[in-house]
Amino acid sequence: MKSRSIDEIEADLKKIHPLIKPFVMVGTVIAAIAYLPFALFSIARSKDEGESDD
Repeated sequence: MKSRSIDEIEADLKKIHPLIKPFVMVGTVIAAIAYLPFALFSIARSKDEGESDD
């Protein structure tokens, strides 16, 4: 597999499909929203564990 620079890959993506960018942005937002509850839960759980250690 040839190693390529990020610029080359981005140029190829722009050639392939200019409509990919909004989908990537929407996907990123959806992933962030989906991850948020897990992040909050793990933070809350680690705080609880920290308090119980005292």
